[in-house]
Amino acid sequence: MKKRLFILTLILSLFLVNGCSFFEQEEPNVENEPQSSMPADTQVTGEPEDERKTEIDITSSPVNVEGYEALSKCMYDVINNGNEDTITLYTSAQRDMTGEMLWDDTQEWVLQVETDNGVYDLYDERIHGRAYLNVSDYYNDGTEQKVISLYIAGKSFNEIREYYFEEGKFIEEIAYTTDDNAKEGIGTLYSSIPDYE
Repeated sequence: MKKRLFILTLILSLFLVNGCSFFEQEEPNVENEPQSSMPADTQVTGEPEDERKTEIDITSSPVNVEGYEALSKCMYDVINNGNEDTITLYTSAQRDMTGEMLWDDTQEWVLQVETDNGVYDLYDERIHGRAYLNVSDYYNDGTEQKVISLYIAGKSFNEIREYYFEEGKFIEEIAYTTDDNAKEGIGTLYSSIPDYE
């Protein structure tokens, strides 16, 4: 547990410093930018101060993850109905016969939450990089709220997206992105973030 907490703290620290990743340097280009394929049920709120927030409803046609590799999976009651929900981070990359990951230049990444009420597709994008999952309790004013964090270590960008359940929907909030400081992308040089085994 202490090792996982240390690794997650390390990942967060690395995201806060531009240019950190375990990929080799490459000039940024449009192909490395995330290609959004948000579910049709996703709505961006119209308030200017909420540009980084997106509401996500139950998905009527969840992303088909058959054949995808489930890299991270855990169970917590994130919608606060008293039942455990399944949170899974999938990738389209496959394992070979020895169990080693076979990474392409880009792969699809899907973050889903399965609840008693249905499935929420929180993230569904093809990126040149890796994504990592973290679930935390946030404590404020005597209340506790489950927050799902997705750390994205891209080759030309880094992001932290947070998801929390509010009034029957998940809210996605971009907590950090290197796009704020590097409008034309970043060229990553090094990171100590461990790769998937």
